[in-house]
Amino acid sequence: PLSFLESYMPEHQFAQVHNQISRTKILATVGTSCQEFDQLAALVEAGADVFRLNMAHGGPDELQPIVERIRSVGQQLNQPIAILADLAGPKFRLGELQEDCLECHRDEDYFFVSGESNSRNELTSSYEPLVRELKVGNRVMLADGTVTMEVVETSTDRVRMKVVQAGTIRSRQGINLPGVKLSAPAISVEDHQHAIWAAKAGVDFISLSFVRSPDEVRTLKDIASSAGSSARVIAKIEKGEALERLDEIVNEADGIMVARGDLGVEIDVAKMPMEQKRIIRTCQEFHKPVIIATQMLESMHESMRPTRAEATDVANAILDGADACMLS
Repeated sequence: PLSFLESYMPEHQFAQVHNQISRTKILATVGTSCQEFDQLAALVEAGADVFRLNMAHGGPDELQPIVERIRSVGQQLNQPIAILADLAGPKFRLGELQEDCLECHRDEDYFFVSGESNSRNELTSSYEPLVRELKVGNRVMLADGTVTMEVVETSTDRVRMKVVQAGTIRSRQGINLPGVKLSAPAISVEDHQHAIWAAKAGVDFISLSFVRSPDEVRTLKDIASSAGSSARVIAKIEKGEALERLDEIVNEADGIMVARGDLGVEIDVAKMPMEQKRIIRTCQEFHKPVIIATQMLESMHESMRPTRAEATDVANAILDGADACMLS
């Protein structure tokens, strides 16, 4: 039916009909290349239902005008467009490296140090307690999991690691610590401030990154409601600890996001497809909406056409029962 309609309808009218028929929603992340009024309107006409504001890369001062712009677009197009504020959560990053990028070779030694780095193989972290909380045998994964190091020795102010999977690292890249128990709170002081802003700005959803327990979801709900907001809380599943308490987290949250980027690093990537299906199935049992995110149509940053694998990935997510897919 859609292909028949497309043959006889102007493009903008077809997009409106398609949006009414489509049941799986599309979340579109707002970035510097698509934040102007005309660009946002074009995305809505193309099928975007929700705009995501990534608060890891922008604060209230930068994002408030975008919220107002999105509301104006919705009014002008007479379409209900939702806004999701995505809190950064406890994402740990490398500090500045001695070189622009470092080639890490197998069996080389690197060190996490407290304070400043004084040599090529000394690394620092945005998470100050990291040196104290790492234990011998812990894995440290860098550059989206392409580089793996194993802790072989610890002391008061430095941790020695050996490279077990070689690759290139750069300044300010993310650090993943699969299975490592950390004291970092799920909601930092900055996240708390951002959540209050989002609640007062009238966003429709607030998502919490790196959820580990249902208590963290309850805390964010309390923050939003205390600011007079009815925003729904979305729990992002991206840690192995969340999988261990999946039923409890799904039950507590208003919705779930399968954040496959960090989750695929925190757990064995071969297990990722089955865990995605398990999360979707659990959300269906609890009647909670579920969003599939990370690298959907990633190649279309450079190409006008997705790969066959990407098209299959999106189709399988929908066939499994995902309520929304997210573009980053």
